[in-house]
Amino acid sequence: MPYVDCPYCGTGKATAKDGFTTHTKCGYRATGPEAAARYITRHSLKDKNPTGASECPSCQEDALVVDNEGFYCFSCGENWPSNGLVVCDHCGNYYMNKDLTYCPSCEKLLTK
Repeated sequence: MPYVDCPYCGTGKATAKDGFTTHTKCGYRATGPEAAARYITRHSLKDKNPTGASECPSCQEDALVVDNEGFYCFSCGENWPSNGLVVCDHCGNYYMNKDLTYCPSCEKLLTK
């Protein structure tokens, strides 16, 4: 899902890049974390995102949202299918390497 519904107007497709989400049709522009928070509220996704947006494993911004289709970062535009990321058992952040028990940061910290 390289595009998502605009967090502001809900129509058309918004894009995320370089820390911002923009929608040329309605003129919306916000930082990734702001757009993620608005998207979660607008689409009633608090059950899938109980603490708000999560840290993106690609750009480390708190702009990663989980919805019915998967994961989307409102800061860098990276996206993953619903089975594309796993949750770290230690810190709760998402990460890509399913062979690890913890995210790379926690893996380094806990295996010293």
